[in-house]
Amino acid sequence: MYDATRRLSRIAAGLLLAFSLALPSLTRAGRGEMINLEEAAEVSELSLRVLSNNRATIYASICDECELLSLQVTEKTEIRRGAQRMTLQQAAGITKAGATVLFKPDTLEVTRILYWQ
Repeated sequence: MYDATRRLSRIAAGLLLAFSLALPSLTRAGRGEMINLEEAAEVSELSLRVLSNNRATIYASICDECELLSLQVTEKTEIRRGAQRMTLQQAAGITKAGATVLFKPDTLEVTRILYWQ
């Protein structure tokens, strides 16, 4: 029994050593350029400036020290309050409600508005 336990310990130690030596090359092989598909801004009191039936602007920043961004809401923007889907006109009627606004960083187009309450 003792010999079998010792043999398993040696095998496990050998496998662990082999894995630790191979790990750096495995992680380097999988590296690539990270693409940021969405950015998020948490807005404590979201205010939509409606421009037309299916377009609006939201002014928000992604951090307290960050610049104010002019985010564009389009007909493709998904707006939700809990499980309920909303139209832009319904969302424009909501006041003093916080939301997470997800947008494409390269175009500043809003993909989703998720109201907190």
